[in-house]
Amino acid sequence: MAVASFAPTSAFNMPVTQQSSNQAWSATGTPTILFVSNVGDQTVYVALGASTVKVDPAAATAILPRTPPFPLTIGTNTNIAAVCPGGASALNVTAGN
Repeated sequence: MAVASFAPTSAFNMPVTQQSSNQAWSATGTPTILFVSNVGDQTVYVALGASTVKVDPAAATAILPRTPPFPLTIGTNTNIAAVCPGGASALNVTAGN
């Protein structure tokens, strides 16, 4: 996905463990894109959805360690879920337009 310009509306750090957990992003500014960076040393699997979203690594998007931010289209989703089968990691998540 090519992004010509990006205006951040919110950002947060999300610790990730071997158990799927999720976090909502701020709807302020009506964001349409998430940029997700894996700042840890283990691959993290993510999925977008509602407040009950959980990650199935077989059907999720893999965010490799220490790579450039990965863009995800928000659509009608309100939460990002993440899991790290290899141990623990952390994501930096930035929402915006």
